[in-house]
Amino acid sequence: MIVCNGNAQRVEERLKQIEQYHQLGAYSRGAETMLKIKKMFKLSGDFSPVEILVDLVSKKHYTLTRVVR
Repeated sequence: MIVCNGNAQRVEERLKQIEQYHQLGAYSRGAETMLKIKKMFKLSGDFSPVEILVDLVSKKHYTLTRVVR
């Protein structure tokens, strides 16, 4: 990796944050699928964590700048 001014640690941390952001997108798509299945099969139960995840991501509350370790 090419790093200027000794910022290797900051670059590595930012790369991890970007990876986490993309993982969050994948989790959100999975959560949306779960909610579709819930509706399709008229399932009941506590789906609030899944709903919260979908809500946060769909409303863009969770931006790349907010991804932290």
